[in-house]
Amino acid sequence: MNTFASRETSQTQMFLCGLLVGGVAGVLLAPFSGSDARRRLKEGVQCGSEAVTKTVAESADAAKRYTADLVEQGKEIVANEKTRIKSAVDAAKTAYASSGSEAQRAAF
Repeated sequence: MNTFASRETSQTQMFLCGLLVGGVAGVLLAPFSGSDARRRLKEGVQCGSEAVTKTVAESADAAKRYTADLVEQGKEIVANEKTRIKSAVDAAKTAYASSGSEAQRAAF
């Protein structure tokens, strides 16, 4: 399993939890009037929303890069195995052909 993806997910979850806890603490401990507190809370939510959107976009880009890397690795593995199998088949054909020739010579 890729630790990069799990670490990034964990960081995202921690960020969102921190955002929530900070928002609640700010509302409860703020020495502002109701309308001022609501305005500040709205600004905070907008800022948090932008941060979450940015984090999600970065995570999506990282996932795309990781997936592309996996696809390339898979292609390399398939190409290598294809070459190995072709070599084994060619060796088997050569061995079969040479053993067939020896058996025919022995019969005559």
